[in-house]
Amino acid sequence: ELCHDIMTRAQTLRLTEREQETLRWAALGKTSDDIADILGLTKRTVDQHFENAARKLGTVNRVQTVVKAFRHNLITL
Repeated sequence: ELCHDIMTRAQTLRLTEREQETLRWAALGKTSDDIADILGLTKRTVDQHFENAARKLGTVNRVQTVVKAFRHNLITL
């Protein structure tokens, strides 16, 4: 039953296109400032995308968020 709950949650995880973009750039080693410059956003907006993705994925930091997004095939490089 626990495995079923985990699989069901994984199937319902959704990230916005912007959240996926910010995580992809982070996976390539870019900082929030770098990502903001690349995407034409403010650093605060980039940080907000990270926070939203972390909340959705139930993670506590950027590395964990990127890893979980990869594991659930939510982002690719």
